[in-house]
Amino acid sequence: MDSPATKRKKCSADPTESIEPLLSTSVSIPLKTNGRANANPIDIFALNGDCLRNVCDYCSFADLYNMCIASDKLEIQIVQNAVRGRTVKFSELADSCNILDVFRIFGSNMTKLDIAEKDIQYKERKFSKFDEILRLISTHCSMDTIKHLTLQYCSGTTIKKRFLYASLPFFRGIDSLKIAETDQYSSDDCINYFESNCDYNPDVNNFVERIVSNAVNISSLQLHNLKLSGRLFYLQHMDNLKELSLDGCNIRVPDAFLSFVRGKPNLQSLTWSNSSLRGMDTNRSHSSNFVYELVAESMPDLAAFHYYPNEGFINDSDKYDSEFLFRMPDYSHLAKFNNLKELSIPGVTIAGLNVLAQKNTVEKLLTCFSKAPSNRNNSAYDFKFLQSFSSLKCIQLFTSFDDRAQKFNKELLTKAQYLTECYLDFFQIDEQLITIALESARNLSKLHISFRRGRFSTALYAKLRAIRSKHSSARSPLVICLEKKLAKQLLSRLKTNYRPDVIAVHDSV
Repeated sequence: MDSPATKRKKCSADPTESIEPLLSTSVSIPLKTNGRANANPIDIFALNGDCLRNVCDYCSFADLYNMCIASDKLEIQIVQNAVRGRTVKFSELADSCNILDVFRIFGSNMTKLDIAEKDIQYKERKFSKFDEILRLISTHCSMDTIKHLTLQYCSGTTIKKRFLYASLPFFRGIDSLKIAETDQYSSDDCINYFESNCDYNPDVNNFVERIVSNAVNISSLQLHNLKLSGRLFYLQHMDNLKELSLDGCNIRVPDAFLSFVRGKPNLQSLTWSNSSLRGMDTNRSHSSNFVYELVAESMPDLAAFHYYPNEGFINDSDKYDSEFLFRMPDYSHLAKFNNLKELSIPGVTIAGLNVLAQKNTVEKLLTCFSKAPSNRNNSAYDFKFLQSFSSLKCIQLFTSFDDRAQKFNKELLTKAQYLTECYLDFFQIDEQLITIALESARNLSKLHISFRRGRFSTALYAKLRAIRSKHSSARSPLVICLEKKLAKQLLSRLKTNYRPDVIAVHDSV
């Protein structure tokens, strides 16, 4: 007869193989006092649900999986108390657990799923991996339990109607839905993505439309690299969306989306990035700028607006047109927003900043480059108006090789005195700009620094520490966030000169 140890399985090699859990055993945790074990250990099964949830919060999902297959009684406790409300990221499980077994154990209690076709470790000959995801959900999950779904698929995938219809009842309770298309190598960050993957997929479009039409309480919809008919924007309950993100999307029926925007939906956050409306991009018109102006006119109460014009588009022949149509928006339209808190725009200009300063509502400003006006006399840029821009607490700036843009950024930061958080992205680290940011914003609490060339020297750290020490208003240490490897290197060089009570160095998150 096999011993209990031989029955323990970390994962099932065969996706159809069932799990044989260990027989229930008593699990105890000895307490230590002054280095000695207490005579009264804690029985983990005696913990109530709240205590067990707190313990499980420190465990990865792979740990929870292994605990479940170690004891059938522990499995019951974990499934009942530690799964709901927690996101199951299958990308973190694929190397250590069999996905089919994860669904078998946790499926009925999962409320947040983050899964991709690449996470499926096996494939049936007749079906796609998208089909398998839908089959697993409809077989092992509970109806109306899934609240958040993040799904990634590869371009060209197919979906059988039988799996689509079987899975729809399980998505009725969805609150947020995020769907992204990638290429066959799971990459979606190449600038010419649509040039290689511009085909319209009716199966995916049908899936998105049906899942959204069934999820009448949906509040967040995020679509990335999708080609859609856009008919879902005619749905009445879409007016109740709080968050909508269209990133790298092409909408084939512009009237549906335009009707949605003109209907003044109750959106709080809108992202329109590198997306286009089919048939509305020509040498004389630009669908992105049209959307930008329409949004400012129709949704003045937006709290967050992330906007970046499309650089290419899909033409009437369903082919990618790489003609460069990027155009800077007219920033005078920003004055139409009443209570905008977060804004992402393609370039920061003096004119745009002036409009925002007059409104004085934006707290977080993100931009990918600075567009400096011509300055023939080489005089200073006039940023005096920033002294009244008291709402601006966070800014993101990208440096460039353009001397005018570098000067523009330095003079901007000199006047941005109310900042508490700053993102600086360099090709080559600019110590002067970093110093200016710290000298000007005396209440700065976080400084995110990213660079491709150069290094964060110990001398720069000492200089910033001296500046920070002089700021009497700074009650808490400044946190400098660097890429993990760079942060580790800097800390190893600082040694005894590291003063985390003045400036702490953390990994970028």
